[in-house]
Amino acid sequence: MKKIFTLLVVMMMAVCGWADEITILPSDFAAADNADYSVTKDGITVSVVASTVNSDQMRIYKGKTITISSAVGNMSKIEFTCTAKDDAKYGPGSFNAQDGYSFSEYTGTWEGSATEVVFTAEKNQVRATQIVVTVGGGIVDNRKATTIEFAEGYETRATCGKDESVKLPSAMVMAGTEELDDRDVTWSLSSEDLAQLDGKNIKIFNGVQGQVTVKAEFAGDNEYKPSTKSYTLTVYKGYMLFSSLVEDVNSTNEKWDNGGEYASYWFVNENLQPVNNTVTFVSGKYIYVTDGTNNLLFFGNNKQNLAQGHVINGDLGNGVLGAVWGKLYRYNKLPEFSFDEMEVKVQDSIAVAPKTITADQLGENVNAYVKLENMEVVSVENKNIKLKQGETEIAVYNQFSVDLEGLEVGEKYTIEGMGSVYKENYQLNLISFVNTSAGISNVKTDAAKNAIYNLQGQRVNNAAKGLFIVNGKKVVK
Repeated sequence: MKKIFTLLVVMMMAVCGWADEITILPSDFAAADNADYSVTKDGITVSVVASTVNSDQMRIYKGKTITISSAVGNMSKIEFTCTAKDDAKYGPGSFNAQDGYSFSEYTGTWEGSATEVVFTAEKNQVRATQIVVTVGGGIVDNRKATTIEFAEGYETRATCGKDESVKLPSAMVMAGTEELDDRDVTWSLSSEDLAQLDGKNIKIFNGVQGQVTVKAEFAGDNEYKPSTKSYTLTVYKGYMLFSSLVEDVNSTNEKWDNGGEYASYWFVNENLQPVNNTVTFVSGKYIYVTDGTNNLLFFGNNKQNLAQGHVINGDLGNGVLGAVWGKLYRYNKLPEFSFDEMEVKVQDSIAVAPKTITADQLGENVNAYVKLENMEVVSVENKNIKLKQGETEIAVYNQFSVDLEGLEVGEKYTIEGMGSVYKENYQLNLISFVNTSAGISNVKTDAAKNAIYNLQGQRVNNAAKGLFIVNGKKVVK
């Protein structure tokens, strides 16, 4: 009888496998701040790239990875417990969608069979209070593994007109490099608030914007294991005219202060003819644009090397129309367009002059290139400056790291900058200043870092040595 019982146990282990749980806690790691950190515990290694861990939380920063590997057998389950729910910031839904991973409220769970699994904090930062790894367990599955591949060219972003649809990708079920015939996939959407499946299309509801996860799933069969593959479709609200873009984000609707909306801007009029806009100032990721009346900050990677005075639109040539894709919102009340992609062409380059305003007009010129004259310096504290014109005092912020040498309390200046707002207070982001009595100016731009100019706009050579033009003569300071 004992031999029969022992045989049954061995058979059950062969079919169902043994199982062991290893719990990884933040306290298992040495503290790390903005650095790689890792630990090995009971044969399980957890490694995190360029993030932070303390006694309370394992943090995986956005865009960084956490790798969990086993030296003691295949892992069948990995469970994260996080400090936030679902796909909110710090929640388990911020990990990249991959085969076997799902999340619900504070828990993210991967199930499968592997000695190493890599997760990426794709949407937001993830903060975990524990990780439980199950080694072994589960029914042994000897079927062949499969993957799903999408044919190239499918749409991951869309600006749809009324009753328009987006095509689903062509999906192939693969076993290694071999495409399996007669294996169908089923499709599903993470939300039906934005769209619904309509045959081989995703029908976008009229007037919506947001993101939806599109998932293809192969159910598996007697010979092959199931598999899934997902992608994110972003639906953008389309804007043709620059004025409409600016009018919306300046409205009283609180949605602009609470995340805003996905938007695309197309540089065209009602007849779909290209309309020009002009770049008024550029510094790093800050790109300010105007249509001559309205102004807006575009924030993002300046891959096209746009510069002050560039006249731009979306006419890319050969009948191709480009756009700006991103998020339209207010950051601490400042209207801006945070873009992921800017598809524009420089059509011309012109001289750009600031609009001369008085201090009490600053609130009417947010994101505009402006000049204020006869401004007296009240105080200078690091990047924060206070100036006044008559009885009107304004805040000036040194956003673009202008060299403030020569800016003296009690002196009067002509200053240039970009109108701005921080929470409830209007301010100016400084570009340059000129002492109106001595003729000293100090400017910093992308093109002329730390350059010094005279009142006639002539650059002084050897600016770093402190040469100034005063009454037409060079002065060594």
